[in-house]
Amino acid sequence: MPRPVTKRIYLDAAAATPLWPTTRRALGRVATLWGNPGSPHAFGRQMRSIFDAALGASARLLNVRPDELVITAGATESANLAILGVVQTYHAAHGRWPHLITTQLDHPAVVAAAQAAGATVTYLPVDLRGRVSLDALRDALTPETGLVSIIAASNELGTIQPLRAIASLLARHGTATGHRPLFHTDAAQLAAWQRFTAAQLGADLITLSAAKLGGPVSAGLLFVRRGIKLAPVLHGGGQQAGRRPGTEDVAAAVGLSSALAETWHRLPLLVPRIRRERDRLRAAITSTFPTAVFHGDPDGLPSFLVVSVPGLDAQAAAAALDAAGIAVSTGAACTSSSDVFAGQALRAIGQAEAVGHTLRITLGHHTTRREIDGTCQVFPRVLRQVLDQSTRSRAILRVGQQLARRYAR
Repeated sequence: MPRPVTKRIYLDAAAATPLWPTTRRALGRVATLWGNPGSPHAFGRQMRSIFDAALGASARLLNVRPDELVITAGATESANLAILGVVQTYHAAHGRWPHLITTQLDHPAVVAAAQAAGATVTYLPVDLRGRVSLDALRDALTPETGLVSIIAASNELGTIQPLRAIASLLARHGTATGHRPLFHTDAAQLAAWQRFTAAQLGADLITLSAAKLGGPVSAGLLFVRRGIKLAPVLHGGGQQAGRRPGTEDVAAAVGLSSALAETWHRLPLLVPRIRRERDRLRAAITSTFPTAVFHGDPDGLPSFLVVSVPGLDAQAAAAALDAAGIAVSTGAACTSSSDVFAGQALRAIGQAEAVGHTLRITLGHHTTRREIDGTCQVFPRVLRQVLDQSTRSRAILRVGQQLARRYAR
């Protein structure tokens, strides 16, 4: 049995990340205060001031207006608000449901919301690296297309999509309403590793998550370009221009703005360091398992290492690695535990045979060289042990089947 690492190593940063120290301190200060931002007294005014300052800080980073941002409880709510809000607004204005386009790799928050919206949905195919074809998008557009939602960077593969080219294509497409289709992107993963403005992405609606940035898991953001009408998913007091009613979550706004600022400040040094550590781990795996297959785009997010090993029981491997002190996943935390590595993603890139044999390893801002040193030593040994156990189990099963057939005769 491989000796466990002396300190647990967390390599599932695409699911959630530890708080930045600066963000932890900012949240600690907010935790000592109280009051409803909508109240007119001093307590309320103090909370309103903090909320507005945090929203303004995020707006400056994205180069947008504060009134174009909506604070939510996470990326799932942001994506749902974008999809359902646009669809319901379209239906109210035109008396019919719009046509929606998304991809086979998009987050369940987008896919499920599109399915629940009642609209016709087209799912774009992707290539072997997980990239969307512009020709396929062009062919899928119809006069009734009201919304296109394409994830900026895959939460399963780390593949980055050509958002500016997509936005340019949509800008030239006419519809029955006389307006081009709106464009939404889930940039939760991208924002952890690439700085951008809303204009640079070219999207009308952008989803962010603090959980991927070293912020609190309960904080999300939705950019809604000025002029876009968005029907609310929730109904209540009309806060945040009626798009997301309910008492404003001051801590969420502070946590997200702090994490976004800290992440983007550190990216110039963080990205090359994490890419080097990821590549070292990849080399260690390859040296032990020459038949290992790595999925996604090498030029995608620097933190992703998605690997399948023929014959490997991915769930057993993840459990064995956890016992050895290393946390990895078999796919996105948002997918069902019975859907190993969200088999849909592997099938979408033509790797159906890898379903059940694939691990998603994702580094984060917290990952150190020493942790990768430990992982390079332990990881291959654990996988070899799991493979050997699987081989013995299959051999025993074959012998049992042979005996059963013999005595059946």
